[in-house]
Amino acid sequence: MTEWVRRGAAVLAALLAVTSASACVQMPEDGPIVQSEEVGVGAEGEGYTYDPLPPQPDATPSEVVRGFLDAMMAAPIQANSARQFLTQDAQASWSPERATITYVERGAPVGNGSRLQVELPAGGDIYDSRGAWRGSLGPARRGLDFEVVIENGEWRIARAPNAMIVSEQFFQQRFRSVALYYFDPTAQILVPEPVFVPGGEELATTLVDGLLAGPAPGLKQVMRSFVPAGLDAGLSVPVADGVADIALVGAAGRPAPESLTRLVTQLAWTLRQVPGIEAFRLRVGDVPVQLPNGDTVFSVESGAEFDPAGYRASAAVFGLDAGRLVSGLPDALGPVTGPFGVTDYRLRGVSVDLDARTAAAVTADGTRALSAPVSEGEQDEAEEPGDPEEGEGSDTVASVRTLVSDGEDLLDPVWDFAGRLWLIDRTSSGARVRQVAGGRVREVVVPGITGADVSSFLVSRDSSRLVAVVRRGRADVLAVSRLRHDEQGTPLGGTRARLIRMDPDSSPRIRDIAWESPARVAALTRVAGQLWEVRTVSVDGAASSIDSVATLEGRVLSIAGSPGVGPGMFVVTGDDEAIDISGAIARTLTIDPEVSDLGYVG
Repeated sequence: MTEWVRRGAAVLAALLAVTSASACVQMPEDGPIVQSEEVGVGAEGEGYTYDPLPPQPDATPSEVVRGFLDAMMAAPIQANSARQFLTQDAQASWSPERATITYVERGAPVGNGSRLQVELPAGGDIYDSRGAWRGSLGPARRGLDFEVVIENGEWRIARAPNAMIVSEQFFQQRFRSVALYYFDPTAQILVPEPVFVPGGEELATTLVDGLLAGPAPGLKQVMRSFVPAGLDAGLSVPVADGVADIALVGAAGRPAPESLTRLVTQLAWTLRQVPGIEAFRLRVGDVPVQLPNGDTVFSVESGAEFDPAGYRASAAVFGLDAGRLVSGLPDALGPVTGPFGVTDYRLRGVSVDLDARTAAAVTADGTRALSAPVSEGEQDEAEEPGDPEEGEGSDTVASVRTLVSDGEDLLDPVWDFAGRLWLIDRTSSGARVRQVAGGRVREVVVPGITGADVSSFLVSRDSSRLVAVVRRGRADVLAVSRLRHDEQGTPLGGTRARLIRMDPDSSPRIRDIAWESPARVAALTRVAGQLWEVRTVSVDGAASSIDSVATLEGRVLSIAGSPGVGPGMFVVTGDDEAIDISGAIARTLTIDPEVSDLGYVG
């Protein structure tokens, strides 16, 4: 029987790790630390205030640099304390809002004369102006350079990195993981972009500023924004009685009427992450925004039809029982009434589209992909040409179509929100990515995944990301590519995949992956022998986002999760059980021993 441990053990391990690591993290050495009883917005991990000491008389260059770095960990977060350590000219030019750098360990300032350097020997991470993770600090980027001069008889910093530079511990306590919401190129569905931003009273302002910055360079064919370029939200976004007042000013013209709904939707989904905000008003210039229906106050719960998890996507669980399609709950699955449920087509893998009308399946030999209606009387939404298939022991069923017939070793297919089917074929020369849509099968080149040794994959429902398990040497890694489309939804390829190691200190095998949310992936990883761990990670790959969800011991087969609604996240074991690990207390469900390929729509 498979045994498991829920979050408690993982949290305890994390706390122990933080405790042992804290000896290496240099926190501010001076200045008053005051315990606070405040609760509410961003209060978690923020129960203290820290007012750093200003520059001290006759401080040495090394002491000034150290004081500058300590001052950046003021609580609440602000840059004015650190700015006091700069020359008058540097105070005007220093731009800490451009980036955030985190570190595990900070060395002492060293150098000769006016030039000093601070090493970050254990590395760290860098985040851009919006808070989006931009990678870890490699060995070549672990030195912080400073230039100091004498001004008014005291040493001051004349040149410093344009970034907030804080310890990893401070970052974990004071920054929040949230998302900025943009649209896909067809403007039919939202695309979440994970960011890490300071919590507290300025959260709404920070999120609006991030949204105004637009998608990162190089992602224009991955997502788009309906916020006109050139606008600014001013000094702050005030909130009163649960209503935020957003005033956008700048040289940009007023958005076109057809764009206003999507502009409001982007703001609604982004601002709903701020505790206490229930609605907002929007002005562009001095003119209040009014939607065609007359609304001028917009609920942060509006825009449900653009849900990145799929609007009204089915919450049912599907699988194969002795090769036939079944649906329902894991412990109460029954055959569907469509062709795949009543006839044996010798299937080994299946996927159902978001509205649960069409199923795509891979045959047992891995060479063909078929499609058919899920229920009797439904029309096959794939609408692909092909010859009817014949199931064993029955007459030909005309509604079963062949989508691909030249595969070598097809993995389970994946559907996106637009009814496009994604396939990866494990060929003798490596992975081959294809998309089936509109009567055509298209090859999609995804650098870092095309040609690689891929064992499983996901495509986000918004079709903006492809996540694959790739074998590299002795380790499995997650490879995440951003998928590009034109405004008609035609695939244009993928960005070079970013590799994510779920455990940088070991070489785990990844048995299976599933969605935890539209912006997080869960990976079923082997720790040792029959000891397994479910780890989740943000789709951007930020090391600070990796979390341990559950530990299991025994034989495990797969994991099933949904980015939207669903009865839970399940780990399927070799003991004919599905363990729901989504709650504080596990639920172990008995499943039919013939059931395989358990999963949600998409």
